[in-house]
Amino acid sequence: MKKLLTILLSMGMALMFTSCASIIEGTSETIAVDSNVKGAKVYIDNSFVGETPFVGTITKGKESKTIKVTKSGYEDSISVINPSVNPVSIYNASGFYFAPFSTTTDYVSGSMWKYDPAAFYVDLTKINE
Repeated sequence: MKKLLTILLSMGMALMFTSCASIIEGTSETIAVDSNVKGAKVYIDNSFVGETPFVGTITKGKESKTIKVTKSGYEDSISVINPSVNPVSIYNASGFYFAPFSTTTDYVSGSMWKYDPAAFYVDLTKINE
């Protein structure tokens, strides 16, 4: 009986900390950046990540991300993507199943957030010389 109680208690504790968004969506997100000028440099939060066309991953979180696209002879393009609440994490908060700490897990891991848009097309403007 004691062994059964221990197993049931362990399973209950595991369910309490289950987090849907962390499991289903993960803690990173794919982002794509392209432009009318191939080979333009792409920076995310001032860190060089590649050239257009670029596809990579960013870590999810509650902070906005700045996307900068540059090419010599063209004006820089700067865009900001803001996080919004990932709909999957609402499932945890809904109380549909007994998982009181799962929303906290999604929040701490960053999977509670989702960036929108996750794909950009940038028109770089040539500088008149």
